[in-house]
Amino acid sequence: MSFLTSILNLRRLTFPHNEKQFLRESASSGISMGLANAFIPILALRWGASPTELALLGAIPYVIYGIFSLPAGRIFERSAHPRAALALGQFFWRASYLLIAALPWLPQELRIPAMIVISGLAIFPAALYNVAIIAIIGDLEVRQRRSWIIGVRRAFSSLSAAISTLIAGWLLTLLPFPGNYQVILLIAFSAGAVAVAFIQRLDYTDRPARLAPAVEPGGAPSGAEGFRPRQLISQYRPFFLFCVGACLFNASYYMTIPLFPLYQVKVLGANEAWIGLLATIQQATQVAAFLLWAKAVQRWGPNLIYGTTTAGWSMVPLGMALTSALPQLLPIAAWHGFFWAGWTLGIYVGMLETAPESRRASFMGFYTSASSVIGFFCPLIGVQIQQHFGIQPALITAGLVGIAGATLLLICFPIRKA
Repeated sequence: MSFLTSILNLRRLTFPHNEKQFLRESASSGISMGLANAFIPILALRWGASPTELALLGAIPYVIYGIFSLPAGRIFERSAHPRAALALGQFFWRASYLLIAALPWLPQELRIPAMIVISGLAIFPAALYNVAIIAIIGDLEVRQRRSWIIGVRRAFSSLSAAISTLIAGWLLTLLPFPGNYQVILLIAFSAGAVAVAFIQRLDYTDRPARLAPAVEPGGAPSGAEGFRPRQLISQYRPFFLFCVGACLFNASYYMTIPLFPLYQVKVLGANEAWIGLLATIQQATQVAAFLLWAKAVQRWGPNLIYGTTTAGWSMVPLGMALTSALPQLLPIAAWHGFFWAGWTLGIYVGMLETAPESRRASFMGFYTSASSVIGFFCPLIGVQIQQHFGIQPALITAGLVGIAGATLLLICFPIRKA
């Protein structure tokens, strides 16, 4: 009860001013993203989208992320007003929901292509936002508070997304189509606009990481001209090794995106009620897991979660391949949520720990670009393995790829108490 009271009334918490704004912004963003991620694909299905069109709706954003993330990092670093850059990225990303809400006025044959185009164009401001938010947290938070504020921020986001999605599902059954989806998308945009207001309240007067002149390892200048991808191995080895391990984890995760629903529905016979129950368990576990992992990092150091959470999550596809009945998926869903929350926190902390402070936005953009390429190809690879060898060998392969990433991270970043 006290935790819920704290969420509803942030004034009673002992967070500094900027941390309150980060948490409020994350709660608003969670509502916006939760509604969009859950229901835009369903709207496409209601309009008769083909499997190919659905695949394009999900794959094209990864292509654009891969192309634009590194330029987005450079744009942010060169910006004289980083808070404004973050706010603009948030606003124009969420404004895409308004455009999708207007699609019912287009002819039927144009709606799905227009949705794909709008969703793709929205990734440009989304990439800027996603690079900028972590860079700004790194700028405004002291090192000892970063993992905690990122964990609490993600907990707020998960909780608001779960609640808003549950309520929105109920509203969609009461209101007529397509007006019901227009209402949901309008709420999603409004929540994003509220998040922009909280961004504008950030106090950016003290930003040592961005203002301090620095010379990076090997004598490389700290300006935008100092970053070259080929320098990663020779001059930024910790960042490079972290990226390799993280990309192996991402390959494992993206391979399972089409495999999980196929196994749950086609092999175990799950219906919508079971899918909803599993998703609820996973999301609810994440709320507490973000807080637990954040406290663990503060006590044991950031290396704790890199290999540990990667190894833990890699057990999910392996465990699912061994199940033969739907009830057996319940503990796997909780396990999934717990270690996925830890890894999500770990990737942010890892970027902040291993990337040079004066260049972190560009380095995060580089990682996002590499991860986006993996996000485009690995679901296709997972499906190809499933079609040639079966779904259980495909799940086992995905788990083994994740274990390879965990092994690399555990060797390169051994756990040491903070």
